[in-house]
Amino acid sequence: MLAPNLPDPALQTSPGPLLELDDDGGKARFPGIGANGYAPSDANLAVGPNHIVQIVNVEYSVYNKSGPIFAGYPKTIGSLFGSLGNCWINWGDPIVQYDRPADRWVITQLGNSPNNGAPYAECFAVSQTNDPTGAYNLYYYNFANFNDYPKIGVWPTATNSAYTATYNLFTSGGAFYGAELCAYDRSAMLSGAANPASICYTILNDGGFLPSDLDVWTPPPTGSPGYFLNFQAQTQSSLRLYQLVPNFANPSSSTLSAPMDIAVDHFYPACAGLICIPQPGTSQQLDPVGDRLMYRLAYRNFGDHDTLVVNHSVATASAPRGACGETMSDIDFSPTTFARCAGCCPRMSCPRTCGAIHRSELLRVELCPRGSSAAVR
Repeated sequence: MLAPNLPDPALQTSPGPLLELDDDGGKARFPGIGANGYAPSDANLAVGPNHIVQIVNVEYSVYNKSGPIFAGYPKTIGSLFGSLGNCWINWGDPIVQYDRPADRWVITQLGNSPNNGAPYAECFAVSQTNDPTGAYNLYYYNFANFNDYPKIGVWPTATNSAYTATYNLFTSGGAFYGAELCAYDRSAMLSGAANPASICYTILNDGGFLPSDLDVWTPPPTGSPGYFLNFQAQTQSSLRLYQLVPNFANPSSSTLSAPMDIAVDHFYPACAGLICIPQPGTSQQLDPVGDRLMYRLAYRNFGDHDTLVVNHSVATASAPRGACGETMSDIDFSPTTFARCAGCCPRMSCPRTCGAIHRSELLRVELCPRGSSAAVR
């Protein structure tokens, strides 16, 4: 514990150096693909040893790590799935993941019916090799309610390894229903087996969960549950954790723990959960998505203990309807479960929101938020 009035040595009070985004000729190294008229674009990407895969609503593209795009890309996400269910329809909410222990790629999107009604579905494409331009094993899973806002994690335990997933559920009439916490049989999906098992639990009247997702190489210990986390908007001072132990050979013996509430420093969601971030040249404001945790929930196994790191956009007590930056929670599971938090860091001249976080191979917790103001984009 620090002595009174001593600064926290882990608190970053200024931004790091700017990244070089252009080559010597001023051209973007990775220009990426556009949003194709969709808002939000749901842009995300994954990086492997030789490839970068970027995905947006409703396209994906593959680059080599020097920057050039592979011939024939971008392609629609639906083209990846052919005639599988309704997966050929580009409903979006896509995720791309690089499964590092397996050296494979995972691409998902929604698979709703043509009128965006039931049956609702989640579509999975798991590459058959380490080449993301090659063939994929294709699957889809139906839901009784609209499985919105999917987030996917890689959970490569020695037994019952899983692709973990979370969804916000809405009824066909549009009413919020709750959250779905899922585990899909990763080993079966990697092998191309028919009908890999899925195990899902519904949490009524709660949402915004994230699934644990492996950082670096070391897998979770054998038998480790998958972790699912959100923050509790009612208290604004706790994180809620569920633990799912799947058994794909005997799904009825799978278990979901009772919720564990982990105390954290009091926080104020950015913009009070609404829209308030300015941007230059327009009165249109941006949504900091301050009502939920930001993807990913990054897991790391240190051998003698396990940790999760996550972040979300926050405001200050003096301006709770604004945004000052990101708060980070570092959850440790040894010997007891507790969380360390750092809020509104680094201190910037404009709001920083919608961050992504992980723990690097150098053991640093690295947070990359996005900044915007009336003068900065």
